[in-house]
Amino acid sequence: MKIFIQFDFEGIAGFVVRDNRDRNIPTVLNRSKRFMKIATAEVSAAANGAFEAGADEVIIWDSHGQGNTILVEELPEQAQLITGEYGRGPWLPFFEGTDVGMYLGGHAMEGTARAVTPHTLKEVNGRAFGEVGMFINCCGAGNVPVVLVSGDTAVQREVAWQIPDSEFVVTKDAVGPSLAKTITPALSCRFLFEAAERGVQRRGDIQPFRMDPPYKFKHHLKDEYYTDPGDDFLVAYRRYLKRVAGYTRGWPGYNLRDEDYGVD
Repeated sequence: MKIFIQFDFEGIAGFVVRDNRDRNIPTVLNRSKRFMKIATAEVSAAANGAFEAGADEVIIWDSHGQGNTILVEELPEQAQLITGEYGRGPWLPFFEGTDVGMYLGGHAMEGTARAVTPHTLKEVNGRAFGEVGMFINCCGAGNVPVVLVSGDTAVQREVAWQIPDSEFVVTKDAVGPSLAKTITPALSCRFLFEAAERGVQRRGDIQPFRMDPPYKFKHHLKDEYYTDPGDDFLVAYRRYLKRVAGYTRGWPGYNLRDEDYGVD
């Protein structure tokens, strides 16, 4: 049984301030290191819960920033980590063959009130989705249940309609984008271990969320729409990311092909 965990940073316990500042400043660097350890502990707790429930393989995708938030040396021995800049390669790498999905450390979509650092907004078929909601959509395309999400109360409100029967660990209750009441990392880790174990055990009772084709995408920063003729949401989303949203950079000397994005 293969578990795919997408991880983001803003939804972990204790975090309220963006980390995209100069890490050469000692106070910023020290704060970043603290929260990297907290983030790694939370992801490790969920991975261990999944292993306890019978998972054979747990793949963790560090999707925050440049993909260098998780401390690989502190992960469970059996876990695997996807690290690096996702804008330079296919979306949802190593996703194929997944049996169960989880999203840890999630944040709410742009414009959400009482949410820690809300950002990112995409429109699909006239409905707004944040990063967590889009992951749920992608998992649903592969008939994969998302059994666990963690983050602040705003994320819970945002995705409850997509996954009403899934486990959710609330790490904090936001007053605003940089102020929140948080639980301790130790308690968050305990909750995540228990929720991951329950979620994997209950995977057969949790229905994947699926959207109906055709799929019409709109980026919140652009007026351009993209309507995909296919009926596979994951393929349609990859096409949209490549042709409209700008995930086409590749790496100097390495030109990404259409098949690298899983599209034709």
